[in-house]
Amino acid sequence: MEKFDRAYNQFLFEKDAGAHKKAAHDLLSTIGLAEKYYFFLDDRKKISNFFLCWRRGVENETDENEKRGLEQPGKLAQKHFTEKNYKELCKLFAGLALRHISEFLNLKNRADFEQITDFDLYEKNLLPNEILLQFFLLETLSKTEDFDWDRGEEIIEQNLACLIVCFSDIYEFLNEYE
Repeated sequence: MEKFDRAYNQFLFEKDAGAHKKAAHDLLSTIGLAEKYYFFLDDRKKISNFFLCWRRGVENETDENEKRGLEQPGKLAQKHFTEKNYKELCKLFAGLALRHISEFLNLKNRADFEQITDFDLYEKNLLPNEILLQFFLLETLSKTEDFDWDRGEEIIEQNLACLIVCFSDIYEFLNEYE
C-alpha cells in the first residue's frame, strides 16, 4: 500500500516527466495494464486517433440507437481534445464509464445507493478491484482539484494514455459480462 500511495502522489504532483511516467507505470502495472499504457505512449498519433475516432465511429455505426448514443460524446471528445481542455475531456470519459457501470449494475433500481462514487462501489464490493482502481484513476484525472494538468506536453500525453487505457479496459470488462 505504501508503494501505491507513493506512486499515486507522484502521479498527482510530479513535474518531471520521467518520474511521472514511472508513477503511472507503477499504478497501472498493479492491474496488468502497463503494456497497454506504453502502447499508446509509443506513438502520439494513437492518442489523438482515440479521441478523434469517435466521430468516425458514429459515421460507421449502423444501429440508429447506438449512433445517437455515440454522436454527442464524439463531438465533445473531439472538441475538448482539439481545444486542449483535458480536464473536461476526462470528465466526459469518467461520466461515460460511470453511466456504463451504473447500467451494468442496474443501480437505478437499487435502494442501497444514494449516490454513486468509486468509494461506494468499493465498499459494496460490486466490481473487481482492478476496475475500481481504473475508475478511481479516471476520477482523479477529471475531478481531483489538486491534479495539475499544466506540467508539460509529455506529462499530458502520459495522462491521456492513462485515461485511454483505463476507460477502454473498463468498457471491455463491462461488455464482456453484459
